[in-house]
Amino acid sequence: AQHEAVHAFGGGSVLDKVKLAIWNEDENIRPYVSRGRAGIATIPQGNRSGVTLIPTTLGTGSEANVNAVLQVGPHRRRLVMRRHAEPFEYQHFPNVYAHLSRQQVLHGVLEIVLRTAGVASVANAEDHERFADMFSDASRYARQVFGVEQAGEDQSLMASIAKLSARTHQVQLQESHTVWVWPLWYLANELSSLADVTKLEASIALVNPVMSRIGEFGYGSKTALSRLEYELGESLADFVTRIGGPLNAAATERMASVDREVLVQQTLSQWSGNMLPLGTASPAFLDAIFEEMASQYA
Repeated sequence: AQHEAVHAFGGGSVLDKVKLAIWNEDENIRPYVSRGRAGIATIPQGNRSGVTLIPTTLGTGSEANVNAVLQVGPHRRRLVMRRHAEPFEYQHFPNVYAHLSRQQVLHGVLEIVLRTAGVASVANAEDHERFADMFSDASRYARQVFGVEQAGEDQSLMASIAKLSARTHQVQLQESHTVWVWPLWYLANELSSLADVTKLEASIALVNPVMSRIGEFGYGSKTALSRLEYELGESLADFVTRIGGPLNAAATERMASVDREVLVQQTLSQWSGNMLPLGTASPAFLDAIFEEMASQYA
């Protein structure tokens, strides 16, 4: 089908649904997204569409990302990746962010902080440099937002954050394995699905136990992370929990009370195995991470 000047407004999950619907028009994607146990589904390349994506939230970068997250069950999501995909057209209208609360803006900026830190911690020298620069910008914006009550009304700042978020998805990485960023995203994806919290809330809860184990997943470097933290002037975990917190009691209670055995099994089912982000991570290793996460809120 041909689309004429269709504009899609929404947060990251809405824009992902639009992308999935457009891809499904090109070719039925159900056979590709419903098979297999893994958290990743690859679909064929299709035609470009005439849709323009306009985000109304900050940080996800969905408008510039060629992937989409699909809800495949009440507590399960799958990352849908398109082969050799061209990104959609997108536009930013900074005035739409004025309705966001200060914490929503902060959590949006922290998504960028964690994304850029993640790639910089696992990347080769060239990619590390580029993402370290974007990490520096993201952490500076986070501090700016943290210092004002009505940050969403600062259209210049909102425009800068939105552009940076999009740019983090547009850098062509030199090494394909760095597409996995780091384990935090994948663990947070499952915790947020099962505990019914946002991905960023789950990331904040997991940042301490995951940061302390960088390098133990088979990729990622504590040295690279330390370089970022030296520039930051504090540990990344401290920065993220200070800027992003405090998490509300209902969210922490749900995360602390998740059935850990189910959480570990689902995380391994989705993301472990050959060529997948968690590789050969053991159940005991993941259980220790989730146990440490829960103990923070005991």
